[in-house]
Amino acid sequence: MVLGIDVNLWAVLITAIVSMIVGALWYGPLFGKAWMRFVGFNKDSVKKMKMTATKSMTLGFIGSLIMAYVLTVFVGLSGANTLVEGAMVGFWVWLGFAMPLNASVFLWEGKSIKLFFLNTFQYLITFKLMAAILAVW
Repeated sequence: MVLGIDVNLWAVLITAIVSMIVGALWYGPLFGKAWMRFVGFNKDSVKKMKMTATKSMTLGFIGSLIMAYVLTVFVGLSGANTLVEGAMVGFWVWLGFAMPLNASVFLWEGKSIKLFFLNTFQYLITFKLMAAILAVW
């Protein structure tokens, strides 16, 4: 229990998996080539990355678990219990946290606006989907 909210660990696990699936689709078949172009990667540079794909995905999944756990608390505090209400919580969390954080990468690290939109909208979809699932769970 966190802040009076019962956290369903199964819901956290499932929504973390959903987050990983969205990311895999987004940065794979949907926009993988565009993402590689925006960050200046090619197939050879991806193979030479410092971290293996397995390690990156494992650490990404841990991040998704944390994100799902905290999002569960936000959904619970909001009282959302429908898909639409959950999606709205996801939108507000995205607008208040993910979008500004991604904007700072664009503003301070000189990344392209295309990369900003690609990454930011992936988070919008992810947060809305995760929060919608959590609201009805």
